[in-house]
Amino acid sequence: MHAHPRAWRRGYGVSDAEIAALARAGLSRTRGRSPDHAAADRAALRALAADLGVFVTGASDDHGELTGHRLGSETTPPEAYAALRSAAPVRR
Repeated sequence: MHAHPRAWRRGYGVSDAEIAALARAGLSRTRGRSPDHAAADRAALRALAADLGVFVTGASDDHGELTGHRLGSETTPPEAYAALRSAAPVRR
């Protein structure tokens, strides 16, 4: 999972080509719902992830006063969580 694929405002970012290469190497999910992502970037990440068969997750990314984001401000949608759970290997 890549934590900040579209955090351009903070100086982080991963191109579509890099995400595609990571998916080919086994990347299974990427953060598509983050306070660091603009609405257009969220939509682009959802579309790219769908094309690549990669799950999209959310994350609050609480770093306290550094960002001001609080836990629970961004979550993984219930349907994405259910899909992640169903794809996970069963551990005994």
